This record gives sequence, structure tokens and C-alpha cells, in this order.
Amino acid sequence: MRVNQPSGEILFRETQYFRQTWLWVLLISSALFSLTPVVITSITTASQQTPAPVWTIPLILGINLINLGCFYFTRLETILTTEGIYYRWVPWFGKYRFLSKTSIREIQVLKYPYLKYGYHKRKGFGAVHNTGGNKGFRVTLDNGKMFFLGSQKINTVTNILGKNYAEVYRYSSN
Repeated sequence: MRVNQPSGEILFRETQYFRQTWLWVLLISSALFSLTPVVITSITTASQQTPAPVWTIPLILGINLINLGCFYFTRLETILTTEGIYYRWVPWFGKYRFLSKTSIREIQVLKYPYLKYGYHKRKGFGAVHNTGGNKGFRVTLDNGKMFFLGSQKINTVTNILGKNYAEVYRYSSN
């Protein structure tokens, strides 16, 4: 279910960004790599009778800046309340996805074994939402759907789950 605002007492709130150094080195270097041939072509053809189009550099630069901006401003918000679990990707989704506490069959803290960030689906993990690292918790609903939410503060999450979601919480050391 999608909701505008979380309800219940907020027990935990985490906002995660894509801020890994290696990721930004990769993003910026690929942006520069894509721009380099265009700049070289523009410089070498400037003296020729048919120079490269002037609009190519601003176009490639604009596309790269949009790409970098998307990574910079995207964030994963996760909120645990007495009513359930809320998460959303800002700015892509305005509403929170709500996992009601009454519809949760099991919550398990796990290590995510793959180097894959963002939103995707993975067998055994369900819909995966993470921005970095390999730790998080998998929520299994009564209908069998699974959601894995990565966390940079897994120790705090573990304590909150143990105290407030004890009837469905299970720790795993995989």
C-alpha cells in the first residue's frame, strides 16, 4: 500500500544516499570519457570547412550533468514505526510504500551477497532496495512477497526489531 505520511510512533528513521567514493570516481570518469572525444573532434575540425556541430558539447555535457544529478539527489528513506515499515525513493516516488506490521510474517537481518545497488529484484531477497554495503533486513509478508531494505545502521535496526517486532523478527548470521 502507498501512503503520503507514516503513522504511529517513529522508532527509527534512516536516509541513505549514493555517496561511495568509488561510485563517484566511476560516474565522473565515465562522464569525462564520453565528453573527451566530442571535444577533441570539435577542436580538430574547427579549422576545416565542415566543423563539428556546436551543439554537441552542450548536449553531451547536459546529459552527463543530468545523470550525475540523478545519483546525487536520489535517496532511500526507511522508517520503522509502531504501525509498520515505510520506505521510498526520493525524488522518484512521492509516497511511501507501507508494509503493515499485521501483514508481516517474518523479518530477518541478512547480508546481501551481491554488488548491486538501487532497486532490483533478486531470488531469495525479493524487491531489493539499497544504496551501499551488504547489510539489511528482509521482510516477508503473509502473501509471500519479500522486500530487502539495506541499512547503514544495521545494529540500531537490529535492536529496534528485537524490541518492537519480536514476534516476527529472526536474526541470521549468513
